[in-house]
Amino acid sequence: MRRQSLIGPFVLVSGFGLGCMDTSHNTVPPGVECGDPATSKTHDRALVAGHASHAQLESLCQLDIVSKELETEPGDSSEEDPLDEMEPCDPALDFDDDGVDDCSDADADGDGVLDASDNCLFFYNQSQVDTDKDGLGDVCDSDADGDGVSSQDDCDDLNPAVSPLAQEVCDGLDNDCDGFVDTPFTDLDTDGLADCVDPDDDGDGVYDVSDNCPLHKNIDQADQDGDGLGDMCDMDADGDGTDAIDDCDDADPIKNPLFEEVCDGIDNDCDGEVDQGFDDTDGDGQADCIDHDDDEDGWLDVSDNCPFDFNPKQEDQDGNGEGDACE
Repeated sequence: MRRQSLIGPFVLVSGFGLGCMDTSHNTVPPGVECGDPATSKTHDRALVAGHASHAQLESLCQLDIVSKELETEPGDSSEEDPLDEMEPCDPALDFDDDGVDDCSDADADGDGVLDASDNCLFFYNQSQVDTDKDGLGDVCDSDADGDGVSSQDDCDDLNPAVSPLAQEVCDGLDNDCDGFVDTPFTDLDTDGLADCVDPDDDGDGVYDVSDNCPLHKNIDQADQDGDGLGDMCDMDADGDGTDAIDDCDDADPIKNPLFEEVCDGIDNDCDGEVDQGFDDTDGDGQADCIDHDDDEDGWLDVSDNCPFDFNPKQEDQDGNGEGDACE
């Protein structure tokens, strides 16, 4: 007698190739509904082209199955096999138009991969790519990435991290298929790239990996105290031990509310006055330590023979170099 036998995930035929049967996912080729196979090259009685794992007869969707027959020994008295009801393939059909009917063709789809190992028997898929590793090639798998959403509803059926059922995470992908990427994650420079994937968060032209203030624009990368933290984001940019909020000049390390005033023309102690308590001979607002003409007589101290006494004529009767006004 002639009967059909299931061996592993295949229907085997003696002397011929292997048939095609998907018994793992109720999957049919794109556009083919259960019980309504397409009339295209998938041919009219093909279930899913591909060898499937975990064969379950109840998963056959009651579709006609293309099988290849196995000749059994005469008088075989084995128990009735539910596969006996499977219709044999039609020898008049030649899916790949190679002149060899599908029942006899060891490579029914002509993709160079023998039916015995082809994961999509009636789809040309020479690469045999199987993204979700379920034994069914991507070209005939209605859920190629195995994320539980069919390709017709999945915006990217080759990425299991992307589907309408997924939650959005900050990774540069539209995980939940809503048409928006990385929403509502922070985008500091509003360039359309969330900070988690933006190599230059502040948009100052310096990549974060090298930027001494990655979240503050600082093109010049100024770092006056040399601590590796840019002045724009350093709370103590001058390194004088006082935070910028309390420092009257955080760009000058000799100005600090904790310092004592010294005679140098600077408000060292941040009290709003410069060189207070130091002599100002001519009363011009400049302490003598920094005033180049202390007596305001028109002669610079370096040339004045009486630098602290007003003597614009520089009289020196005895000619000893010291002016009469101060001798």
